[in-house]
Amino acid sequence: MKKNIIKQYIQYRKEEPIKVLFMFQSATVWPSMENVYKVCLMDKRFHVTLALCEDIVVEKGHLTNARNYLEENNMEYMEFKDLDFETYIPHIVFIQLPYDTACHTPQTLSLQFVKRGSRVIYLPYGNEISNSEVARRDQCESFVVENCWRMYVGNEVILEEYRKYCRN
Repeated sequence: MKKNIIKQYIQYRKEEPIKVLFMFQSATVWPSMENVYKVCLMDKRFHVTLALCEDIVVEKGHLTNARNYLEENNMEYMEFKDLDFETYIPHIVFIQLPYDTACHTPQTLSLQFVKRGSRVIYLPYGNEISNSEVARRDQCESFVVENCWRMYVGNEVILEEYRKYCRN
């Protein structure tokens, strides 16, 4: 059984908007969360922040066109480094890439958000999980997946794979 690493999630109050943070690192995998982002923008219950995360530890290949994509599509965003997590603690954080150790700096680790009381959501961007032990480990045992409050997948086959192999 996984030990609870947080005291509690920050609470939602009806008189306040639900603060949602979308971490943007990769234009190529943005389609997996684009519709959710658009729905949140249109819903007055949400205050949406789109943050460009360019400080990546190891895997920088995904960043190639991230800023250009946001600017070419006239998307309002801010630099992740400009967020002050002493005063801004989102209720929900959508993390785009599931690999904390390769793709996230210490302040962008899924565990850091969870410790602050944010709910981490991950939307897998792939269509299938390769049938190998390494691929299953990479997909189902990543820190982002293990620290998720919720994970939403696009089809039943992938859902069954996650149910079978995820510890969370």
